[in-house]
Amino acid sequence: MSTFDLESGLTTTNPVAEITLAERIRLSASLVSVTIVALCVICFRSVSYSTVPLDFQQALNSSDFSGFDAYVQLQTVASSPHPVYSPENLNVYKFITNILNEYKNSSTTEMHVLEFDSTLTFPQAMAYFPGVTKSTLLVSAHFDSVSTSVGATDDGASVVCMLQIARILAQSSLKPRNSILLLFNNGEEFHKLPNNTTDQGTASKYNEIQNNELYGWAQGSQKFLSSPNLKNHVENIKVFINLEGGGAGGKPMLLRTNNNRLSSLFATVAPYPHMNSFGQNFMSLIGTATDY
Repeated sequence: MSTFDLESGLTTTNPVAEITLAERIRLSASLVSVTIVALCVICFRSVSYSTVPLDFQQALNSSDFSGFDAYVQLQTVASSPHPVYSPENLNVYKFITNILNEYKNSSTTEMHVLEFDSTLTFPQAMAYFPGVTKSTLLVSAHFDSVSTSVGATDDGASVVCMLQIARILAQSSLKPRNSILLLFNNGEEFHKLPNNTTDQGTASKYNEIQNNELYGWAQGSQKFLSSPNLKNHVENIKVFINLEGGGAGGKPMLLRTNNNRLSSLFATVAPYPHMNSFGQNFMSLIGTATDY
């Protein structure tokens, strides 16, 4: 189709008018697809964030998870970087054990707070709830961070979730069928002495651990598994759930599993279950086993 410009007297061609029917169809289909995707994203986000977290009293009355209380706890856990051997790491450890002991002192069921390596080497804490049987479910999350991050998602969010689990279990008057062990482990991150470290005591401890056979990833978990004092607990573990985090934002996902029954259970209890077989390949690619 051609048009005539009255001012210049020139004949011009309208490029839009020369789009073929097939191109029009493809363009329309693309616009429709983009619109559908945008609407799906908007609807998903509106549904995903529609649940208002319970405050502490509401959660206490219903024996439920308190999002507000967990967030307050996270502000303390992730107030500053807290790599292993740092004073900040010890502060987080003390914060966790203090809360666990508070739960224990007001608990309506049998609860034990266990600590090991509390001599500032690898302080770690556990909350143990004996069940009808000694068969144990182990839930684990690490409370240390790297030296360059406050560790809010890796792995502070998981730590405060476990604290909320401990609170709910402590409030229950029912004895669980199987025993439950919550492990707040330390030393999961790969520890490299920061370049600006001037404290000779800290430097000496880092040098000591580098000469130790446990140097590397998941040191806290390795110490937990190899501790003679915890042998009875370790031998009774039948199921293990590791809570880990990374990055910021996004939905929770089941990264990997070797148990179809647990996968099915996750799919029934999670509001928006998401799992991907890419997790195992990704972990192998970056060369780490974390706490799994």
